[in-house]
Amino acid sequence: MSEASREGPSPRHVGEPDRLADSVATLSAVVERDEWPRDLPRSGEGTDPGIPVWSLPVEVVGFSGLVEGRTTGGCVACQASSCGGWQIGVRWETGQLMHLCSRGWTYDPETRSIRMTAGTGLSTTTATDRPNTRKPPPPRSEWPSRSRLGPSWNA
Repeated sequence: MSEASREGPSPRHVGEPDRLADSVATLSAVVERDEWPRDLPRSGEGTDPGIPVWSLPVEVVGFSGLVEGRTTGGCVACQASSCGGWQIGVRWETGQLMHLCSRGWTYDPETRSIRMTAGTGLSTTTATDRPNTRKPPPPRSEWPSRSRLGPSWNA
């Protein structure tokens, strides 16, 4: 082992910025939580299951248009550190389960449905500190029958 590695990190020079301290301060910043989306029904700790959700336009083999989903009833604070939104669980007719941030959708009380307004395809991920790594929908021929999509589709 060399002498340099036994001594630990080199000392910071006077006047040099403390990048570690700056990074910790940035990560420790508290994001103000958004209000619960106006008029969206709540059940216990989440939202009502079975509310229709409509995606942004999607194009996959055998399908072009809006994909339909249903809320699962799950709800958590958005996991992106720069976001104060709420995530609701959605089971898409593709069979995919996702959590959509409230900063990427709106609830319409007249139609009792949710429409995505930001993101791509089935994902509302727009936070710059959390890249969208979700898989695109599978080809239409691989989507399950609606009877196999679970209780939120049978509500």
